[in-house]
Amino acid sequence: MSKTLGQVAYEAYCAADPAMQSSVTGELLPLWEQADPGIKKRWEAAGNAAVVADQMSRSQENKSP
Repeated sequence: MSKTLGQVAYEAYCAADPAMQSSVTGELLPLWEQADPGIKKRWEAAGNAAVVADQMSRSQENKSP
């Protein structure tokens, strides 16, 4: 099964801290499969926004003379 953009983004965030602790609360971060559905929804939105931003950036690069 392939990973969603949200899962990829979340797992990259977790991998940035080998202790897998929240930078806000210091609590251990759950694995993607165990994360709250609301958290997953927000990470999906962030992953999708990153793709849109990348596409916009690439589009602007292609328009430059």
